[in-house]
Amino acid sequence: MVDTLERIAPRGYQFDPQTVLYLPLYKMEFGRSANLLTNPSFETGDPPTGWGEGGATWSRSTDQVYAGTYSGKLVRVTTDAFAYQIYGGFAKYKGLVAQLDSMAYATVATRAQPQLYDGITGTFGAAHSGVTGWEAISVTKTLAITATQLRAAFWCRTGDTSAYFDQADMYIPNLAMSKDHYGHLVQNAGAVWTFPYGYLFDKIDDVITIPDHTALQNIFDSPGGTIIAWINPTSDGEGDNGRIIQKSDATKGWILQVSSEAGGYVKITFTQYFSTTAGIWTTTSAKVPISWASLITVAYDNSSVGNDPIISIDGNPIPITEVQTPVGTRVTDAAYPLTVGNNVATTATFDGYIPEVMANKGKMVQPPELQGIFQSTKGRYGR
Repeated sequence: MVDTLERIAPRGYQFDPQTVLYLPLYKMEFGRSANLLTNPSFETGDPPTGWGEGGATWSRSTDQVYAGTYSGKLVRVTTDAFAYQIYGGFAKYKGLVAQLDSMAYATVATRAQPQLYDGITGTFGAAHSGVTGWEAISVTKTLAITATQLRAAFWCRTGDTSAYFDQADMYIPNLAMSKDHYGHLVQNAGAVWTFPYGYLFDKIDDVITIPDHTALQNIFDSPGGTIIAWINPTSDGEGDNGRIIQKSDATKGWILQVSSEAGGYVKITFTQYFSTTAGIWTTTSAKVPISWASLITVAYDNSSVGNDPIISIDGNPIPITEVQTPVGTRVTDAAYPLTVGNNVATTATFDGYIPEVMANKGKMVQPPELQGIFQSTKGRYGR
């Protein structure tokens, strides 16, 4: 099955309601829509803005928090109680599968449970196990062609009187045959979305391919650009060269990858091709942990062979080694696709999860901004 990238946002100030940051960026959301919920982490308003309730007392709370400052606390008043939000733009998703994910905290089995309702029927997902603590809960539903709404709800059903919810995410997971912002079909071959970790790449042949177009060409040209990616590697990938993202045919463009696994960590390696000799830089030691989500960033200006990239982990720059000094002028990556999780030949597959990638053309994003991105998005991945 082929599914697609929902959009690549145009250059300019793009507001991302999940990160609450203003950045000039291209945001790539692989094969799924953006989060359709407003105030999905219940940080705004008390009771949480944008949410209603039925048969319950609904408030934001600091009693149990998965990430951020608050969670949503649902206290049962009647036998079954729920908090809900209705998405107004549901019509374009009729006939498609919708998914609702969240973290839930409960102490009694079957108490905390997610539901999707399309105005015709409702579908419940599996409930919290009842083992005290936070658990991921999820439900999927195929929306009827005659659907009259799309409602996300969290229920407090049996057992004691309260449950907590945090980091809610309602989205359309497979926008098959859709197009990006520029009208280009974008294909996902094999990578599987797995909540809450992201797209899982199999170390064999999975790849997400974004066709070439002007907006994504030569991202690192003066005054520089930035690639930002959340990754959760299981190893250093196929051939010890698992690709995070690249725009290259192995002689032109650039490559960002993991490499050199040692002691439960991997290095980050960045390559920029030049007319005579490519520049290759790697982190001096293996710093990215295996089976742990990390925010990886490369900020670089390829206008001079004397420039080195800045490689950061979780918003903090780390020492790098220049493995090969560039000679000549940068070679354009125009005409080559941008691939995530692999190269074009599918011989360098990433092993693990890649949930988010952002590309900023025309700006080298600095550590304070990167640390802000890390702090505002880390809760999605258990950090």
